Amino acid sequence: MNKIDEIKAYVELCEEEGYKFQHLDNLKYLLQEIDTLKTNVEYWEPMANRLAESVEILQRESRRYAQVGAEAIEERDRLRKSVDERKGSILNRQAILDVLNSFEVVDQSGGEDCYILVENSQVNRSKLNAVGVSSKTIDKYGDHETFCILSLAFGENYADFWASGLTLYGPIDNDLRERVGTGQGTPVDADRLLKALNLAEKQLEYVKEALQERIPGTSDDLAAWLYSTLPFLDEEEPK
Repeated sequence: MNKIDEIKAYVELCEEEGYKFQHLDNLKYLLQEIDTLKTNVEYWEPMANRLAESVEILQRESRRYAQVGAEAIEERDRLRKSVDERKGSILNRQAILDVLNSFEVVDQSGGEDCYILVENSQVNRSKLNAVGVSSKTIDKYGDHETFCILSLAFGENYADFWASGLTLYGPIDNDLRERVGTGQGTPVDADRLLKALNLAEKQLEYVKEALQERIPGTSDDLAAWLYSTLPFLDEEEPK
């Protein structure tokens, strides 16, 4: 028997004997308050347990979402790094084209079997070596006397087209979009922009599906926001 049960027994005994004490009324009031508290505890305890379980679930989900978010940010940073590396590659390609365009042409021909030959000299080879073109690569496009800068440029994906020289396409930026939108762009500009938009749609769908697979219930708006932090729209598919 605990203390509360002892007090109850004492109060019941006093009432049976007909005792009337002030402290007896105080004890009866105290026992009523204890019963009320016990009732409240019995009512609230299951709710408190459920709340504790909910908090634990939320903590687990929060950790999971934090991990997914960290992975998404890591993937975004990886993509940004890839784009930065590609931009560096583009700058290097332009340096190569600058060297190729600077060479003195010894022979050339247009048409279906066009070629532009330059002297296969140590000076020319050294200039190309200096911007990252190996001697082995040069040898693929000529003989001991000459090599073809057209074949080299397009065969190694250094150039996008030839006009008055080997040239790289400019970036897909607001200037290009404005030229196409106002009708001042070329058919090539419009075609490149259309391909970039088609690529962007595919990439957005990929981001949405990846997020919704990892975090069920992810809204299209959230997926679009994450996509907007990535640099896809300013890039074309690798050649």
